[in-house]
Amino acid sequence: MSEGVLVQAGWITRSTTWDTAQVTVDALLPVKSETLTTNFEQIHSAMLGRASQYAPKQGTRMVQGDLVLELDYNFGYQMLRFAMGTEAAGVFNLANALQYLQVWIDKGVSRYVFPSVAVNRMTLSGRPDEPLLLTLGCVASTGLRVATAFPSLSATHDRVILAESTLRIADQADALAGGDAWTFSGFELTLDNALRLDGKSNASTKLVLQPERNGFRTGALSVEFPRYDSDQFATWRDAHTTLQADIVLNGASADFTIQMPSMTIAGGADANVGGPEVLTNSVALELNGAANAFMAGIDMLRVTRV
Repeated sequence: MSEGVLVQAGWITRSTTWDTAQVTVDALLPVKSETLTTNFEQIHSAMLGRASQYAPKQGTRMVQGDLVLELDYNFGYQMLRFAMGTEAAGVFNLANALQYLQVWIDKGVSRYVFPSVAVNRMTLSGRPDEPLLLTLGCVASTGLRVATAFPSLSATHDRVILAESTLRIADQADALAGGDAWTFSGFELTLDNALRLDGKSNASTKLVLQPERNGFRTGALSVEFPRYDSDQFATWRDAHTTLQADIVLNGASADFTIQMPSMTIAGGADANVGGPEVLTNSVALELNGAANAFMAGIDMLRVTRV
């Protein structure tokens, strides 16, 4: 049977209480795959002089895994708010305080319910042979199994493909223009919220504490080029030039713009020889939070849907 995730459509305000109770859901998002798994810490006796260990006690419970969705112009993109922090009128920005979502997954035998889920890592990747994939690395407060049937829901999807995208990269001297477009064959955009996921206490519930930031938020962009035809990226890398970039996705029902105001090349651009074929090239860029006059008010990353 096809698998789907149900999220409460109105839950767009950050929950103030970790491990919230399950609520009614009314939005269906198809999922390509998921790996949300519950694991308990096993606490064994340290008693010496026995050939076999005692039966363990059940300690802290960890619920973690990935949700993988096909990026869609009409649905699914709302999940960006849980990785980035805020959304207003189709504009997704980064925020220090993350929002939580509720996830239901229908597995035929039971509905698996994760009442409070935080997103620690987001990856958006595009390849020519598949729709753009949005991967959310999640941690949940707990996992439940219920018999509640899914409501009757359906959706019309307009999947995002790489052929609908334009990538522009240039230094920060001027605003991005048409001449800054690059022919590319794939990309991967990553955002890491650096959450501490395994905080423990003496709470009798055996649940981990509410995830909180445990370091700097970091971002990265990796771009693949189908052939080596310019030294520009190697020149920027050697000079440690601060760059800016955007990716524009034009669909039949909507458009996305991904803006990255400040980045530097962290590796790649060497076009290594792999054999008797066309030389390809890949570049790894590190996203920064520095200001850019042409993308005012953006901290590292912004996604806009219109």
